[in-house]
Amino acid sequence: MFQIILILLIGFLGGTDLVKEVALEFHELDGQKSELAFTEQYKNNTDPAIKAYVIAIQMKQIEYLYNPIKQMNLFSDYKKKLSSLAEMNKGNIHVRYIRLLIQEQTPEFLGYKSDIPADKAFLSVMLNSKDETDYLDKYIIESTSL
Repeated sequence: MFQIILILLIGFLGGTDLVKEVALEFHELDGQKSELAFTEQYKNNTDPAIKAYVIAIQMKQIEYLYNPIKQMNLFSDYKKKLSSLAEMNKGNIHVRYIRLLIQEQTPEFLGYKSDIPADKAFLSVMLNSKDETDYLDKYIIESTSL
């Protein structure tokens, strides 16, 4: 029994370290090439936080396309994926941060602004609490309207 608990604990902590690593890497990306490499590296990861970062980069990649219809279709698909991920992981600070970040940077005509108040309220509470995600606080403050 002790071995099972130890294995689960190691797996949980390892996942947390990877999420932190991905979050920090996300904020260091500097162009299409590094963004594509990031997406390729993490696209099959099942952690909701990592999925959110991948979706954010996939959404950013839309700017490199020239076809506006394809841009709109891809944006709609990724928006649905991110919204669904956020609904299934309401307490995940990374997912809520990414959704807020995307919504605040999205033009008004795309109609992706409805969750901003809820995400800001959630993240405000998280910013005022001491936890293992405090490394994310500076990015939330720098990158969003909080």
